[in-house]
Amino acid sequence: MMKKKYSILLFLFSLVATPLVAQVESNSSKKYIARLETLFEEGNKCYVGIGNKYQLKRVIDAYEVALNQARTVGIITLEDENNLMLQVKLDKLWGDYHYLNSDEDSHSYVQAEKHFKDALAIAEASDIGQESYYYRFVIHEELAQLFYKQGRYVEANMEMERAFEYSNYLYNLPDSDNAILDFISQQAMCKARVSRFSEAIDDINAVISNYRNTDSERYGEALRKKAKILMLQQESGDTGMSDPTEDAVKCYKEFFSLKKEDALLHFEAMSSEEREQYWMRIRPFVVDCYRLENADPAFLYDVTLFSKALLLELNRDGGGRHNLEADWQDIQKQLQPKDCAIEFIQYEKYGKQKMAALVLKNHEVPKFVRMASPDSVMQYNIGASSIQERLTYVRDIKTNKQKTNRIYEDSTGFFRFIWRPQLIEAIGDSRDIWFAPDGYQHRIAIEYLLPEAAANYRCHRLTSTRTLLRRDKTGKAQKSDGNALIIGGVNYNSSNYYTEMQNDSVAYTFFKEEKFLLDSLKYSLPEVSAILHCRNNPQDLLLCGVEAAEFTFRDLCNGYSLIHISSHGAYRAATVPLGTDLKPCMTDQSLSECLIAFSGINTSLKTPYFNPTSIDGLLSAKEISSLDLSQTELVVLNCCETGLGGVTADGVFGIQRGLKNAGAQTMILTLWDVLETSSVFFMTHFYDQMSQGYSIYEAFYNVRDLMTKHEEFNEPRCRDPFILIDAL
Repeated sequence: MMKKKYSILLFLFSLVATPLVAQVESNSSKKYIARLETLFEEGNKCYVGIGNKYQLKRVIDAYEVALNQARTVGIITLEDENNLMLQVKLDKLWGDYHYLNSDEDSHSYVQAEKHFKDALAIAEASDIGQESYYYRFVIHEELAQLFYKQGRYVEANMEMERAFEYSNYLYNLPDSDNAILDFISQQAMCKARVSRFSEAIDDINAVISNYRNTDSERYGEALRKKAKILMLQQESGDTGMSDPTEDAVKCYKEFFSLKKEDALLHFEAMSSEEREQYWMRIRPFVVDCYRLENADPAFLYDVTLFSKALLLELNRDGGGRHNLEADWQDIQKQLQPKDCAIEFIQYEKYGKQKMAALVLKNHEVPKFVRMASPDSVMQYNIGASSIQERLTYVRDIKTNKQKTNRIYEDSTGFFRFIWRPQLIEAIGDSRDIWFAPDGYQHRIAIEYLLPEAAANYRCHRLTSTRTLLRRDKTGKAQKSDGNALIIGGVNYNSSNYYTEMQNDSVAYTFFKEEKFLLDSLKYSLPEVSAILHCRNNPQDLLLCGVEAAEFTFRDLCNGYSLIHISSHGAYRAATVPLGTDLKPCMTDQSLSECLIAFSGINTSLKTPYFNPTSIDGLLSAKEISSLDLSQTELVVLNCCETGLGGVTADGVFGIQRGLKNAGAQTMILTLWDVLETSSVFFMTHFYDQMSQGYSIYEAFYNVRDLMTKHEEFNEPRCRDPFILIDAL
C-alpha cells in the first residue's frame, strides 16, 4: 500500500496549535512552542512520499533537545505539554522514522509499532476534545499502514476501522474533500487484502468518480489502487464469471500515461534526491504491472523501458527526455530482419519470485514467455554447491579458488533454465539477440550458456534494449573515437601521498580487515603497451608503475572518451543477498566492497596507522559513482570480477552501477578471473579490430568468434570472462 501523503497533518499547526499557544502567557513559552511546532511540521514534510529518514532523524533529535530543555527549565508546564500533545507528536515522528527505516532493518517494525502505540495511549488518555480525537485517527491510520507493509492485513483492516470512528474530524479540514477520498482509498486497499472485494471496488470507484482533476497525482494513485484491487481479486479466484484483468490493464495504462507525461515535463529539472523519490513512488506500479503477465506484453515492454530509463537517469544531468519517451515500437524500428530484442523481467506473484522474457522481433508485437523461477535456478547444484552459493561466495579466500567459473563448466544442462524451448521458439530464426538481463542474470554470463539449438545466436548484453535507439541507419552501433587513458603495469607496493580528494574509508577498512594484498601482474604492462602501439594516437596517455595512481586517474578520467585499465579487481560483498531493491548509490555499503587496484594499495593496507581518509589506491564502486564519465564512450576493465555485485533493479550493485551512475556509455567488464592467455589475446585483437574501423560491438564479437576457432580457448576455464554492457 502506498504510504498516505499526510498533508492533513500540515494543517494541524494552524487549526490546533495556534489557539493553544495564545493561552500561554510567557513569551519564552511562545517561542519554544513555536519552535516545536515548526520542527513537527518539518518532520511531517520529511515523511511525505517515500520519506527522507536521514533528515527526519535530524529533525527528531532537534525536537527532543528543545522539548527536554523546555522541561528542564520549566518553560512549559505539564498541562501545556499535555494540551499541546507534545509527547504524542514526538512518538509519532519516531514511529514515522522507524517505518521508513524498516526497509533496511526489520527490527524497526517493532520500534515503529511501539512508538505509535505509546502515542495512541497518551491520546486516548487525554480528554481535551478534537485534538486528541484527531491524533487517535492519525495513529490508528499509521498503525494500519505499518501492519499493511508487514503483510498483517487483518490487523491493518481493524486499525482502519478504528480510525474510521474518528474520521468525522476530516470534515473540518480546509482540504476535507481530498483528505476523505485519500482515507477511503486506503481503506479500500485494506478491505481487498481481507477479501472484501465487492466493498473495496465500490469504495475505490466512488473515490475515482469524485476526483475533479483527472490529471492530478491523487487521481492517478486511485487508478493504480483500483488496478491493484482487481488483480488481487483475480489472483484470489473470487471473480465469479468475470475476469477483472482487462479492467486492471485499462487502469494501469491510464496511470502510466499520466506518469509518463509528468516525467517528460519535470524529470530533467529534478535533483538526484527528487528523482530517487519519484522512482520510489512509481516502483510499486512497475512491480504490480509485471503481475499482469501475458495480459498485455506490449504494455509491459513499455513499462520496462520507462522504469529502466528512470533508474539510469537518477544521477545524470540533462539528456534524459528522449530516453523516457521510447516505447516498444521505437525499438522495433531499429531491429534488422534477423534481430530479436529481449527484456527479461523478474517479479513477485503469489508470494514467489518469477522470471519471464518479453520478446520483440522485427514485424511482431511483443511476446511474453514464462521462464524457470529464480528459486529453482538458485537451488540447482553444480558439484557440491548450489548456484546461489557460487554466486554469493564468489571466491574461497583460503584456497583462492574461484567458484563462479564452475557454472560455465557444467555439462549437465544448466542452460535449460535460461534458454528454454519456449524462449527459443519465440526467438525463431533470429541471429542477433539483443538482451537486457534482470535478477540473477546480472551475475551470470547467460550468453555463454547457449544450448545446441541456439548455437548460432550472437548475444549482445544491454542494460536496456532502449540502447538500440543509438544505432545508426545501417543498424550498427556507434563507434568509440577520441583519446584514450590507458592504465597498466601498476606498482602496488609504491607509496601514496595525501591529497585533498575524499576517500572511501569504508572500503579501506573492509579490505584491510581481510589482509588483502596483491601480486604484480606480469602480462599487464605488455598488454597496455601493445594497445598503445595498436591505437597509434599521440594524444593517448599511458599511466604505469608508480604513475598509475588513484588520485591521478580520478583527476584525469573525465577528459578521455576511452578508458582502459589492466589491473587487479575484486568483489568481496559475500554477505550481499540477491535482491531487487534500489538504494541510493552513496548510502549503499556494498559499493564499498568492490574495487579496482591502483599503485600503492599494498603499502596503504600494510601501514599500521594509515589514515583511511587519505587516498589509498583502492578505487571503490562508491568512489566511481561520484566521478564524471559523461563524455566517456567506452570503459574497458581487464580486472577480475568487475562485473559482479549485489543484484538490483538497476543491474548490479558494484563496479557496473558505479560506472553507470558516473555516466559511462559502454563497458567491457569481467564475470570471473582474468586468465593471462585469453585476456592478452582478447584485448590485443579487440583494439586491432577497432583500429580497422569496426564499431565496439563488431570488434567485440569478431574477437569472440576468433577465439572459438583456437583450440587453446575451447575449455570453459580458458574462455575470456568479458561481457559487453551498454548503459545508456
